[in-house]
Amino acid sequence: MEGPIKGAVRKAKGQLKQTRSEFPETKRSVLLLINSMNTALDHDEIVALAGRRARTYIGDIDGVVVAGAYLHSDGFDAFALWPIDYVAVSLDKEFVEFPALRAAFNEYAERAMTELVMNPRPAQMTKGPVLDSQFDVEGQTFVKPAPPLGSSSDFYVGGRPRLNSTGIDTSPTVGLIFPELNRREWVRFREYMPCDPALGETYEDWLQEREYAVSQGHSLKPFVAMPTTFDGWIEKIEESDASRHFAPVKDYANKLYQDAIRKVIEGAQDLGKSTIVPNRYVLAVTEVIGQDQANDVSHIFIVDEFGDAEPRMTKLVSDARIFHLHACTLGASYAVKYGIMNLRWTKDLTYAWV
Repeated sequence: MEGPIKGAVRKAKGQLKQTRSEFPETKRSVLLLINSMNTALDHDEIVALAGRRARTYIGDIDGVVVAGAYLHSDGFDAFALWPIDYVAVSLDKEFVEFPALRAAFNEYAERAMTELVMNPRPAQMTKGPVLDSQFDVEGQTFVKPAPPLGSSSDFYVGGRPRLNSTGIDTSPTVGLIFPELNRREWVRFREYMPCDPALGETYEDWLQEREYAVSQGHSLKPFVAMPTTFDGWIEKIEESDASRHFAPVKDYANKLYQDAIRKVIEGAQDLGKSTIVPNRYVLAVTEVIGQDQANDVSHIFIVDEFGDAEPRMTKLVSDARIFHLHACTLGASYAVKYGIMNLRWTKDLTYAWV
């Protein structure tokens, strides 16, 4: 990110040196940097970087003026900043003209913003809003969030809208559902479905099938065994219409799971606003990072509370690249898996765009 600024200072040093050779009467060499396109670094960072770099060329650069135009927008509110600062390099060569330069720059900024208000789409105004900067190195994503707008939005009362480049717009699959049969229930299903190979020839065959299903689960799609009984299944349908194949039983287990996870999600609460904290619950924690939900990181725990003592937290998912709603749905799936029907969530807004 610093490379373009360093390159600009180095190139300008040569230009200023040539100017002094052509105009021997020159008393000061001042570099003017105007940031119109770089959104990776904010103004204060460019000021500090340019000043630090210029000090390596004392004698060729006596001072640096750094100016720029920065548009911050959430789609409704928009704020434009036009900062300009001077960094002295050669302290014995004062840049007395800087106040006049600053006044002229501010006048230009006022004219430009007036034109923008009067004509929202002027041809010469191509400045876009400041966005997150991100890049990937060896499988790791580095994010430099855009500066916050400074206060909450009066228009977006639920929080400013964020991008979602994950492509996820419906609830993802967060569980590998399997009908849990004890030996007695397996026998009853097997007697009712003697020709269906899905149940295996023996109960041990069924347990092997279960172990295979367990191996197919992972942290973002955990294996969830739903206790299933023959009586419960047959009660949901007319016995005369009951299939002699096992597929509808799997559908029944999925329905049990859907009912359970929906109940957990409906009862989910913000941990910070919960008036009653259960003794045991699943906690979904999301680190909200910048403007794009694709960069959020979530963690999921089982929490056991012990009154005034520190709670015991058992980690289920760590550093998952999933956003808040995905994390809550996954947390609800783990709640069903472990028979914990309480879900709490919280957001870490340290690096959030607000």
